[in-house]
Amino acid sequence: MGSRLQGVSRPEALSRRRVALAVAAAMMLALLPVGAAAQIPMTMGLGRNKPALTPEQLEKQKELEKAYKAAKEKIPEKNPADPWGGIRPASGATASAKKGKP
Repeated sequence: MGSRLQGVSRPEALSRRRVALAVAAAMMLALLPVGAAAQIPMTMGLGRNKPALTPEQLEKQKELEKAYKAAKEKIPEKNPADPWGGIRPASGATASAKKGKP
């Protein structure tokens, strides 16, 4: 057996291994629900005790929203990227290539 178990009788060593395996299995079972709990949204009371916004705060929020929308409209739209555009032959070339092959 291992160097740690020298001088220990065989039945005692087996019982130590069983205890170690039981402890390891218990730890794995205890950690199993942790992953599932991490996927549950925690919305227990967030925002419930929020004070009502004052008229000044509401107006400031509306101004910020308008500024955001105006800034967003200034951004030019991008054309969709075609990473294979330079490699693929033109659509007319594929049709003529097919006709030429037997």
